[in-house]
Amino acid sequence: MHQGTLSLSGVVEPWEVWWSNNRDRYLSFREPVEWSSVMDDGKGSKSVTVYPVYDELINVLVDGLSNKNSFVAFRAAISLSKVPDALTPAVSSQKAAEQLKKSEESENRFFVRNNVLLALGFIGDDSAGETARRVLMDNKKEGPLRRSYAALALGYLPGNNSELTKTLMDVLSDRSDNHEVRCCAALSLGNLKDVSAVPLLGKMLNQSEGGKKEPPAVRSYAALGLGRIATKEALDELRKSTPASEKEADVRTAVVMALGMTGLPEAGDSIAPFLRDRYSPVRGYAALALSQTKNPKSYEIISELFHKEKFVEADGLMALALGLTGNEKAKADLRKILENKKARSPLFKASAAIGLGLLKDTEAVPLIVNMLSNEKQQSDTLLTPYLILALGMIKDPRGVEPLQKLWDKLPEKSYTYPYHSNLAIALTMLGRKKDIVMPALVKQAGQTQNQLLRSHAIHSLGLIGDRESAGLLVSSAADKDNTFIMYTTMSAIGFLMDKNRLNPLNKITGNLIDVSSQIRDHIGGIPVW
Repeated sequence: MHQGTLSLSGVVEPWEVWWSNNRDRYLSFREPVEWSSVMDDGKGSKSVTVYPVYDELINVLVDGLSNKNSFVAFRAAISLSKVPDALTPAVSSQKAAEQLKKSEESENRFFVRNNVLLALGFIGDDSAGETARRVLMDNKKEGPLRRSYAALALGYLPGNNSELTKTLMDVLSDRSDNHEVRCCAALSLGNLKDVSAVPLLGKMLNQSEGGKKEPPAVRSYAALGLGRIATKEALDELRKSTPASEKEADVRTAVVMALGMTGLPEAGDSIAPFLRDRYSPVRGYAALALSQTKNPKSYEIISELFHKEKFVEADGLMALALGLTGNEKAKADLRKILENKKARSPLFKASAAIGLGLLKDTEAVPLIVNMLSNEKQQSDTLLTPYLILALGMIKDPRGVEPLQKLWDKLPEKSYTYPYHSNLAIALTMLGRKKDIVMPALVKQAGQTQNQLLRSHAIHSLGLIGDRESAGLLVSSAADKDNTFIMYTTMSAIGFLMDKNRLNPLNKITGNLIDVSSQIRDHIGGIPVW
């Protein structure tokens, strides 16, 4: 499964899926952009000025929303949902919201219209909620995919809305309804954190009706909904499903992930049996879940299991889990993986590198720097992007020089392009955004000779750019004949203007298991960086 720009290499292991969906929680490189200034005349009066580029960027997105290319239009819709009010950054731009509402009413391209509906959910507007609720309830006129989008959109609205909760619960309770729509309803009930939904979600997960249990996918999402609600009552329902009683591997994975999502220390005892599960990925997810419960014994438990584990599906998850424990002892375990020339795969080493980054292990810096000095390693797009990111996460000044050398190779070495954004982010986390990264990005984004490098620069500008560089995104949007540049620009503006600390898509994809579905395939097309 690919989540937008999920895997740089196109090779996805279970730990990569989890990390890509949750990394926003552990990386700090974005600085909020101020779109207005306040001037004090010294006499008690103040005047507020909105910077012109703010409206220019919104106009680019509005124009993109009506673009004849659906992939440009849907990116513009998602980006509009992230735009803040220029004067009150915590809330959405009213102009952006109004444009999305107009588009939802007039847009006739199915794919674009669905993403407009989700974008309205991201905004959390009450009127948008009424639209999504109407779509979800109309199972005769509206198809399952659009109703799934509507169900997910409802999970973004302000809580304490009994009518909204009742609608989602009615859909989930109807066993004759489409399974994917019901899965999305379960997830949104969890996102709304309405404790009144706990009994129903528990019933969906654990009970049978007429001797027949719910489909595995519905039961999995019911578990994930309970994990999001994260109360002791939700934990009690999750505890009823154990490796001994549950035959479906997907359900066991969802349950153990949900146990970890609660963050409750008492969940540790219920996670323990899953560490001995007969299916290796479940054991890996159990280690990941245990690392999130703040159990003081989690490192010892995971480390013992990790040294016994022989299956590739679990080892990356366990290496990542070791890093998430925050235990100093895990540093030596993970360094050994990087040092091992016979390690099972580059991606196994990559998971260890991210674990070391989470632990901010300064002793790993010489090892990583030495690996990156090898030109053969530099051309390896499986491991190298993660080594780069690890140096940024550790924040040791010794990481600057090797990263700068790679950065300087960008114009002529195309093998560095796939980890362009990782380099920009890592150097930013090391405090070298202004003097090393931005001058190069401005130059790269403004040139037209190398369109591939230009597109990577535009993408990176969206992630770490500022108000001064925003004009470059306006300029790149003028290149309407270059569809690829238009794709990149629409998403980059959304990243730059995003009012959310975490990507809003995280409420859907964060801590999610990989259950194949049509809605997941569609949501997976939304760039996450």
